[in-house]
Amino acid sequence: MFHPKKTTLYTLNTESLIVKALKKIQHEIMFYDADKIAREQTEMRIEIITEKGKIKAKA
Repeated sequence: MFHPKKTTLYTLNTESLIVKALKKIQHEIMFYDADKIAREQTEMRIEIITEKGKIKAKA
């Protein structure tokens, strides 16, 4: 006889102050990392190719 396993599902309370703070920190980290990478690429004079064309990074 087959006995399916019981599964418990949870949802995130996006209105929670803690969740809002974590999301804000996540965005801050993402922007910090993006800025850091852009600065490193600029210092190394890396060419960045986008869908709209080529961009030469200058120091």
